[in-house]
Amino acid sequence: RWLILHQVHTLRLLERSRDLPKHWKITMRAPLTHRTANLLFLLHGLAAASTIQHQGHANASKPRSFISINWWAEAEEFTGKKHGEEILASLSELSQAASPNVLRRERPAIASARLVRTAGTGALLLACLTVFFLVSCLVSTFTMSKQNPSKGKASADLDPLYPWPARTSVKDILRCGPTCAVNINCSLKKYLADRGLNPVSGTHEQTLMSFLVPAEAAGKTQPRAFLERNNGVPPGFLGGKRSLALHLRRNQIEALGPLTYLHPGRLRTAVEERRQHPDRKQGGISSATVNGLWFLKHSTMERNEGVTCFKDASELLIKWESLPKQEQLKYIAQAEVPRPYLLQGRKMMVRAYVVTLPGARVFLNRELLLKGHPKPYDAYDPDPQKQVVSCVNYPGVISSRGTVWSEYQKVWPKLCAMMSAILGPSASFGSDQPFSSRLGAAFQDLAAHARSPFVSGGKPGTLKYNLIGVDIIVDRDLRLWLIELNPGPAMGIDERDQLVTDLRGEVFEDLCELLVDPLLRAAKKTAKTGSCNDERWSALHKVSNAKLLTAKHAHEVPKKKLRGFVEI
Repeated sequence: RWLILHQVHTLRLLERSRDLPKHWKITMRAPLTHRTANLLFLLHGLAAASTIQHQGHANASKPRSFISINWWAEAEEFTGKKHGEEILASLSELSQAASPNVLRRERPAIASARLVRTAGTGALLLACLTVFFLVSCLVSTFTMSKQNPSKGKASADLDPLYPWPARTSVKDILRCGPTCAVNINCSLKKYLADRGLNPVSGTHEQTLMSFLVPAEAAGKTQPRAFLERNNGVPPGFLGGKRSLALHLRRNQIEALGPLTYLHPGRLRTAVEERRQHPDRKQGGISSATVNGLWFLKHSTMERNEGVTCFKDASELLIKWESLPKQEQLKYIAQAEVPRPYLLQGRKMMVRAYVVTLPGARVFLNRELLLKGHPKPYDAYDPDPQKQVVSCVNYPGVISSRGTVWSEYQKVWPKLCAMMSAILGPSASFGSDQPFSSRLGAAFQDLAAHARSPFVSGGKPGTLKYNLIGVDIIVDRDLRLWLIELNPGPAMGIDERDQLVTDLRGEVFEDLCELLVDPLLRAAKKTAKTGSCNDERWSALHKVSNAKLLTAKHAHEVPKKKLRGFVEI
C-alpha cells in the first residue's frame, strides 16, 4: 500500500509539472530488472487502487485516470495477466535500488532551463545589434541628406564639391589615388584617361570611381570604388515593368503611363464589361481602347525582347491566358499610346538620361535621343517593325538629337516634372524589391565598412550614383507617356550609328563633369598645398570648372550649349 501511494504521489507531481514523457519514455536509475518490475508494479497497483476506490460503481472495472492517459488499457496491453506472479516476485528487489528516486526525466530540468535562458540571451543580443545597425544606417542617410547643399546655381558657386556633401573627406579621395574601373567598351574610358585617371582591375584594390555593368559586379569580379554606381539609388527593381506599374499606382501617378493590367483576369473582366455595356460613357475602358493595339510585355526583359503586339485586347488575352499560371505574372498588358508623335513618318521613342543620387536627388541631361521605328507607322498593323523595335542596334532604326527637335522647348519642362514625380523627393518607394536582395545589399555594405580600415581610401561606396535610361512616347498633343526605366542603359560604342555613339559620349562627359570633377578639383587643390606626397595627383588635367544649373535656369543657357545634367 505504501509503495502504491508513493507511486501515485509521484505521478501526480509529474502531472502538475507536465514532465511525464509520452510513449513510456521513462528512465530509471535502478538496474534493468528493477526498472521493469517497478514500472509494471506501478501500473497494476494504480489500477487495483483505483478499482478498490470505485468498488460498487457501474464502472468499477475501469480505473479512474489520474492523468490524460488510460493507464488501465496500457497496463493490460503492456503486461498481460501471465506476468503477475513475476511482478510480485520482483517487488522484493525494489528496496535494493541504487537510488530512492525511481522515476526521473530523460533530461534534467535545470539543463533545459539553462538552454532556454542562453538562447533567449543570444536572441536579445542579436536583436540589439540588428537595431543598432539599422539605426546607424538611417542616421547616416539622414545626416548626408541634411548636408546636401541647397539646389541652384548659387550652390555650385559656393560649394566646390557640389553635388556631393560639403563634408566629403578629401583625405579619403587622396588615399584612393587617381584610379578608375570601367568594364564595358565605351567612351567613358577615354574621358577618364583624359583627366589622368588610371584603370585598375581586380578586386584587391579600391578605386576612386567606377562604372560597372552590372553594378553588382563590384567586389565580386571588379574592384570596389569610393564613388560607384549602385542600383539601390533609386531601387533597381523599378527596371521591372511590373514593379514600375506598382510604383506609379502607389504614388497615384498612373496617368503618367499607358493603361496597364497586371493580371489577365482583370483585363478579361474589363473587356467583358465593355462588351456588355458598349454605350456606357463612364467607367471602364473605352471600346476604342479594347479594339486598338495592345502589347504583352515581359516584366524584366530589355532591348525590345519579350514584347509582342496584338490587334486587340481579346487576341492578347488568348495568348496571355494560354501561358502557365506561374508565367502569367511575369507579364503585363499595356494599351497603345493613342496618336503617337512621328519621326519622319515613324513611331518615335524618346530616350532621356537621368542620374540619381541618395536623398531622392535627380539630375536630367538636357540632350535627348529620338529614335524612329524601322517601318512607317500604321495604327492598325501589329507588325513589330512598326510598333515594337526601337533600339538603335536593330537595322532600320533612325535617330536624331532631341535638342534640334522643334518641340523640345515645350517638352522639356514636362519631362522635368515627370522625372521629379517618379524619382524625386515626393515619390514613395515600396518594398517590391526581394527581401533577399535588400538583405544581401545591407550585408555587403556592412562587410565593406568592416574591411575599409584595411584597404586604401575611405569606405567603398561612400558616394553612390546611378545612371538610368528613360523611354518615353510623346503623343501629338505633346503629352508624355512613361514606357520604361532602364537602370542599365546601352552606353557602348555603336559602329552602325555614329550620332548615337557621339551622343552617348557627351552624356559620359557630362557625367564626369557632374560627379568626378568636383572630387578631382578638391584633391588637386589639396595636393598643391603639399599635404599629399602622391605625385599622381599632380598629373591631373582637363578638369572642368563648369557651373551646374537647375532646371528652372535651363532657359538661360544658349541653345548651342544645351548640354550637361541639371538638377530638377
